[in-house]
Amino acid sequence: MTRQLVYARDERGNFYGYECQEVGPGNFMLAFESLELAMNYATNIQEKLLDFNWDPQLLQRPGFEEQKDGEGRLMQRGLRVSIGVAFGYPHYMMPHPNTGRADYFGPIVNLCARVKQAAKPGQILVALKSKDDKKRKKTQDIIKKYAKNFELISLGKHTLRGINGTVALAELVPRLHKHRVFGFGGNLSPENASHIVNIGQLAESKIMQYQDKVIQGLLSAEKKLLR
Repeated sequence: MTRQLVYARDERGNFYGYECQEVGPGNFMLAFESLELAMNYATNIQEKLLDFNWDPQLLQRPGFEEQKDGEGRLMQRGLRVSIGVAFGYPHYMMPHPNTGRADYFGPIVNLCARVKQAAKPGQILVALKSKDDKKRKKTQDIIKKYAKNFELISLGKHTLRGINGTVALAELVPRLHKHRVFGFGGNLSPENASHIVNIGQLAESKIMQYQDKVIQGLLSAEKKLLR
């Protein structure tokens, strides 16, 4: 099921992005050519999850059951997926040691992992800008730029663990489910909060492992040149 979602395509059969790695079962790191493609992919995933023909027995299990808001509109149904989106350039790329696929490193990767960590099940959070993005426009200008095709709701600036300064976050809402707004913080159950934190920690530990290998390799090469 998760693999089918990762390889989701649009109506013309175009692939949305590139799978860099699977950081733990069902947790994927993806790269896209543009922010528009990433947001289009994310909204399509959430819509497909709500409309998917889930096994009735699965829908009876806690955490997978159908949930509606006070007006009877569908909020959750089946598998819940939290998605974090950030845009920028990585510092460098190297082949993944196990799969050989392109793997990216740098602050933008850590930012994306932290944004995903903050997202609630079924929610899409987008980092519009951070303290390190000195040349980016104002938050409302960024939202206005994409308003024609995407429903972005500003959630203000927030502190994310391991990120310098504050990050301007927005919630990306699928247009077929405009009522499906979760907001920021406050509504996570202890179980979901623990699960999300573990995913973020796992992603960070993997990144640090690969960075250490690169640094060790560079130091070794430097020593050989000095000899």
